[in-house]
Amino acid sequence: MQALLKIAVIIAVANMCIGCAGGGRGYSRADARRLESARTFFEEGRYDAALDAYSNIIQAHPSDALLLAERAAVYDAQGNFNAALADYNRSLAIDPYRSSVFTSRGNVYAAMGDFDRALSDYNTARECDPRNAENYFFRGLTYRLTERYDDAVTDYTRALNFNPDFADAYVYRGNVYVLKEMYDKAISDYTAALALNPQDGEAYFFRANVYELKKDYALALNDFDNAIRCNLRFARAYVYRGQVYLYVNRFQEALADFEAAYALNPKYAVAFFKCGETLQKTGNKDYAVIAYQRFIAVASPDTLASQLEQARAALAQLQLSE
Repeated sequence: MQALLKIAVIIAVANMCIGCAGGGRGYSRADARRLESARTFFEEGRYDAALDAYSNIIQAHPSDALLLAERAAVYDAQGNFNAALADYNRSLAIDPYRSSVFTSRGNVYAAMGDFDRALSDYNTARECDPRNAENYFFRGLTYRLTERYDDAVTDYTRALNFNPDFADAYVYRGNVYVLKEMYDKAISDYTAALALNPQDGEAYFFRANVYELKKDYALALNDFDNAIRCNLRFARAYVYRGQVYLYVNRFQEALADFEAAYALNPKYAVAFFKCGETLQKTGNKDYAVIAYQRFIAVASPDTLASQLEQARAALAQLQLSE
């Protein structure tokens, strides 16, 4: 969800900036430079500096709807949703016909869990600009979050009709097809996304999950390999690839993947416990002992107390049976 919201903010600022750069809106040279700096700060993730720059320009141009919307996008990226809403509201009071601002405010409502208001804003955005692919995309996301899967598919399809190169729309429509257990359609969508963006690690990851569901483990492993190649810090991909290695009895590689995932994110310590359970149930005692011992060594008693107790009991049982 957070990754999508970041996409939303970037799209919002890009759409707002079209045709409005520099002195074309009556800015002094100094204000034009401040605006350029504000946008650069935002792109670099320097949100406090971006807010300072935007606020200075807004003092000189308090009725500039686009400036208010751009500052709102920075607040949104910070997670300061109330401030973002305040600026979007001011912007729309000045210019009530800009589709991208309704879409952006809808994204804030969606992030806050207020899906009814989000949908209302997306619908208004559609009235302002019925061919805006991004609006259909984000309304589709809200439909998915509210389990209106058919409506989500319809909106993602509309987004693709208006922008056939919208790779993320293929990915997220594919995700809905998975929820509907329409696995071949999901694979087709992920494949289309990868044709547009061969470096999309998440598309490989999602397609690998579908291959795993279909028990096509060779293709699943190949896609997990590609997901990790695209993003060496993709911890979840290591965990899921490790699980497939367990299915095909490649236990050392499974443990190595769980180790890599844990090194990237300590929350994946639980993967060692699940690995131990699987190995114990399948009669692979030696590897089960290794997995349980590793879990006990790294698990936090504050968050994994129950699993630690189970792991110690299982380890004792395995060692007694030797």
